[in-house]
Amino acid sequence: RSTRAGLFMRCKEFLPMSGDTEKGKQWIDSAFQRLMKEYRDKVTIEKYWWRYESDRLSYSLNFKAHGRSEHIGIAFLRKDIDDCAYSHNAVERRKVEDIIRERFESLCRNVDQSI
Repeated sequence: RSTRAGLFMRCKEFLPMSGDTEKGKQWIDSAFQRLMKEYRDKVTIEKYWWRYESDRLSYSLNFKAHGRSEHIGIAFLRKDIDDCAYSHNAVERRKVEDIIRERFESLCRNVDQSI
């Protein structure tokens, strides 16, 4: 029985997007929008979008900052997204928010250096 459960966990990344994945992406969207507002005086995000990375079996949250030609992507494993679906996973949610915050901080440092 544990072998079957272990096999399911290893194969989870190959399964179609679950309700947990959709809920987790919605939570990450909300966190991203919250941080976009927090950093709006330093960096302007023109647009953002999700993309499935089949070669990496992950999803990436991509965004384009004003004044930059390239887009920036943050890759998340499906498990990490699923973990964000529920409020009792506060530690995982904090980790994801910290990753997004670090990207914004990095953008702000790059903007400051180019002035």
